[in-house]
Amino acid sequence: MKKTVNFLKKHWLISGIAAVIIIVVLYSILKPKSISADTLVVHPKDFAQQISVSGTVISAQNADLNFADQGRIATVNVKTGDSVSAGEVLASLDTSDLEANLKSAEAALVIAKANTVTNTINLSDVTTEQNQLVQNAYQNLLSNDLTAASTTPNGYATNGNIQAPIITGTYTGPEGEYDITTYSSSASSGLSWNSTGLETSSGAVSSNTPEPLGTHGLYIQFPGAGPSYIGTTWVVEIPNKRSANYTVNENAYVAAEAARDTAIANAKASLGSEGANNSVAEAQVEQAQASVDAILAQIKDREIIAPFDGVVTNVNATVGQTSSSVDLSGNTSSNASASDISIDSVGTFQIQSEVPEVYIANLQVGDTATTTLDAYGPSVTFPAKVIMIDPARTVVNGVSNYKTTLQFLNPDPRIRAGMTATVLVTTSDTPNALVVPAGAVYTKNGSQFVQLEKDKKVVTQQVTTGTPSAVGEVQILSGLNDGDVVVLNPVQ
Repeated sequence: MKKTVNFLKKHWLISGIAAVIIIVVLYSILKPKSISADTLVVHPKDFAQQISVSGTVISAQNADLNFADQGRIATVNVKTGDSVSAGEVLASLDTSDLEANLKSAEAALVIAKANTVTNTINLSDVTTEQNQLVQNAYQNLLSNDLTAASTTPNGYATNGNIQAPIITGTYTGPEGEYDITTYSSSASSGLSWNSTGLETSSGAVSSNTPEPLGTHGLYIQFPGAGPSYIGTTWVVEIPNKRSANYTVNENAYVAAEAARDTAIANAKASLGSEGANNSVAEAQVEQAQASVDAILAQIKDREIIAPFDGVVTNVNATVGQTSSSVDLSGNTSSNASASDISIDSVGTFQIQSEVPEVYIANLQVGDTATTTLDAYGPSVTFPAKVIMIDPARTVVNGVSNYKTTLQFLNPDPRIRAGMTATVLVTTSDTPNALVVPAGAVYTKNGSQFVQLEKDKKVVTQQVTTGTPSAVGEVQILSGLNDGDVVVLNPVQ
């Protein structure tokens, strides 16, 4: 009996000690945590959602210029680094053949002026002849220097180095424009195009054979046709008012109309009168003058003229070499591997950046930004704003990005093309927001939590968050109140 009692006492003692140990362990695990970390008292404040990206400074305007005609280069008037003014002649082709034609036309003009009484009047002939001159001048106005200008947002969809389509032929239709879109197809080149506007037409993209562009005498050809053309859009404006010699051709057309009206009026007035011969002679004078003007326009085609004030960034033209046929707006033809002369504008600069897909939904044209340039360090800032977001994505290192262009708001002589920029874009401003460092929020079982200090203990609080900012803060949409004390380094 005594042995039994001693056995029970011994086991009760062991059981009691074990129970005490279990209670102590459970308490240490389950008791509220004491504060041993940094904390933040939350108060409402203005919260700016921001995106931080890098980019490169580019000129707001740049142009790759080429001759609008073929021939031997006679003069190159600039070198890399030179400042130029709009309208300045940068280079020219040999015009000796045209100069000879000009002298002949000017001589014919002198003779026409002298012939005031040598021909008999014929109203029908004068009318036919003058109408043809007007038609020729108008056709020249519509057909001269036709180019395909890119309307793809931000230049080109996938490759900014592709050459513009080449437009050839003599146009016989009305004024207007062709809007051209390229797309993938089962054509031999893998690409096709269609056009709207003046006419609806389509064809295969070809780099070897010009394809008819509608039914009014024009043809289109795509130099170096390849996948880089996919999704590009182009416009062919008729007439090409951006051409350097548009004004000359327009003036020639207006002059031809005026000459026709004058010639016909004089012919009618001179019928049966002694002044009939003089009226014919006057019409011939106008015709000779139109010929002189046309040759002067051709001479103008053999000049490269600066389209805006700027700085020469590259010169490939060399006196004596042969130039390929290219348009003055900067679009090279299939025969040209590089522009003859390149210029950049001065004073106004932009930033070109790649914004990751995760941020693009919050970014809008007009958003303001603060920019720093590596050359001057983070303490020197330059204000900017978003002016364009490319709708087509580009993939960089496996990440989808969208090319975004910002413009500096103020001219600054310290800004130069090619500089590396860090851009902080403000996408939204929220007043009276509760904001905590992003590191104070953690995720558990698909929900978000913070830890709060209450009565010198740590408690867990579920929260709902908004979009984090690029500077490491996040807005708390629900779950916190003004005055809550948040643990900055939560222990899960």
